[in-house]
Amino acid sequence: EGWAAARLGDPARVVVAVNADDTRLTLADTGLCALDVLYDARDPRVLEQRVLAALPAMDPDGALTAERGGDWDADQRSFAEIAELGAALRAVVADASPAIASDFCRPSEKPARTVTPAAVADVVARATTARGGLSTALASLDVALMPSSGADPDPVTVQVALEGVAAYGAVAPGLQDESPVAVGRVAAAEARRRLQTADRVLAGAPLQSEDLPELAEALFGEGFHLLPAIDPGPAGDLFDTVWGALSVPRPELRRFVRDVGSVRAPVARLSRALLLSEAVGTPATLGVAQLAVGAYPWVGGTLGADFPTPEEPVTNVLVDAPPGWDGTVPTHALMVDRWTDVVPVLRPVGGEAENEEPSVEDRRSSGLAVNAASASARAPQAALLAITDDGERWTTDRVLSVLDETLDLMQLRGLHLANAPGIGRFLPAIHLPGWSIRNERVFDLRFVAEHPHLAAALKFVKELS
Repeated sequence: EGWAAARLGDPARVVVAVNADDTRLTLADTGLCALDVLYDARDPRVLEQRVLAALPAMDPDGALTAERGGDWDADQRSFAEIAELGAALRAVVADASPAIASDFCRPSEKPARTVTPAAVADVVARATTARGGLSTALASLDVALMPSSGADPDPVTVQVALEGVAAYGAVAPGLQDESPVAVGRVAAAEARRRLQTADRVLAGAPLQSEDLPELAEALFGEGFHLLPAIDPGPAGDLFDTVWGALSVPRPELRRFVRDVGSVRAPVARLSRALLLSEAVGTPATLGVAQLAVGAYPWVGGTLGADFPTPEEPVTNVLVDAPPGWDGTVPTHALMVDRWTDVVPVLRPVGGEAENEEPSVEDRRSSGLAVNAASASARAPQAALLAITDDGERWTTDRVLSVLDETLDLMQLRGLHLANAPGIGRFLPAIHLPGWSIRNERVFDLRFVAEHPHLAAALKFVKELS
């Protein structure tokens, strides 16, 4: 909640509607928390409905703000801007996974941090309270759908009761255009199913960290997380030691996220969320912890050709945390993405002789690794490896020339059965020489085309197995 609130900014500075008398209604007037905005922003209609239901002071024929007003303060934002940012943040959070103790250390090391049973019990206690809130909201919705008087359900009463279960994400976005009663029945069934799932998980006490994702989804819907605190431990660890040791300029961090996002979808979603946060004036506070014993330059930046490759694995951790956070306190965190990079080996050579300065030698792998899928009915994929004959850089014309030559060779070396009538019955059981070496008679495909009867060609078959 604190992270989402920091990214969305002060709700009192988000103008969601302007009445005819020029009264400005803000997001703070709705009473919605930051996570409400973030998760409801998955579908704009859901978020709009919740905001409208929470603003009784709004003009009946009014509309939510789509852009900033000309007379607004510089730090005021429109509802549309925050809704767009909320959707981007939700995409990041929903695809992320709860951080674990090993995310704060190198893969080869035993984590010093732990998730204590007390931290899990604290999450379970909060989940139990949320379960009670969902049960109460469902009971109110059931009463609205089945009045004690036996009369038909009142759509207005049902709509009000729907807001209670909507806070738990139990209203399907695709049903917003239906009548409140129809939506209410579907939402009640969904809330009842979630309660049954939550009760089943809670009955397995004492719960472990692995049980929390299912419990979170049961109570709040897909993409929600219940995060236990990760205890740094009494002795600290390498993360505490190196946090803040590297001062990487913010533009370099953003470039790193943008570049990696071009090939990794989770990081691409993070890059978009960071961009929108900056656009609304709430930039993220990014920091780096480079987990290595030696003093190396930041591996996410440009590695100089004169600097030897580290002799140890280096883990680069990019953190979006509140200002002042140093990792020495229990931490709730999400892991957006993780991957492994391999860089060319740079080794110092020489320097043994007197007055000889060592130099750095660049050693690169000359092989190519390809993920080859098992055989299937689909034609196999191919990897084309080409090297320039003069060692110069590749250009578009050069690449096209290589592809054209490859296609020509493919047609020359490929033989389709439609182009070889008759012989397809024997392939690949026969071997045929394509030309005469010692003036012996060979199989001529032109003869097959002129004489389609196989009996006429059998005397040319030298070997059949």
